[in-house]
Amino acid sequence: MVLYLNSFNINIFYIFKYILRIYYEIMNNTIIQDNKLEENDIIITILGILGTVLTTSIYTPQIYKSYKDKKVEISWIMLSLELTSDIVWISYYYLNEIYYPILTGTLIFSFASTLGFMKYHYNL
Repeated sequence: MVLYLNSFNINIFYIFKYILRIYYEIMNNTIIQDNKLEENDIIITILGILGTVLTTSIYTPQIYKSYKDKKVEISWIMLSLELTSDIVWISYYYLNEIYYPILTGTLIFSFASTLGFMKYHYNL
């Protein structure tokens, strides 16, 4: 799916695919630090990737519907709270050196920002 907003060409599929590849590499490098890969670690990695995909896909139907209808039916308060909470959670994970959820928070922040941009753009 390609979204055309003014002169911006955003291909969400390729961005999402690239971010998942980075997430997999981060998790893979962390797990194989001691050159040991246990079966339990593989299950944890799969659960982490699956959780990231499911959590970040929450916004996909809303972005598609908003693009198709050319209007965003989400309040500014909800978007503001979402963006603020994402920044707080990303900061918390970073300061506590918990790196896995940072990607999920960043993706959700990106999708919420996309909805905010679309809401602003369509209300001009």
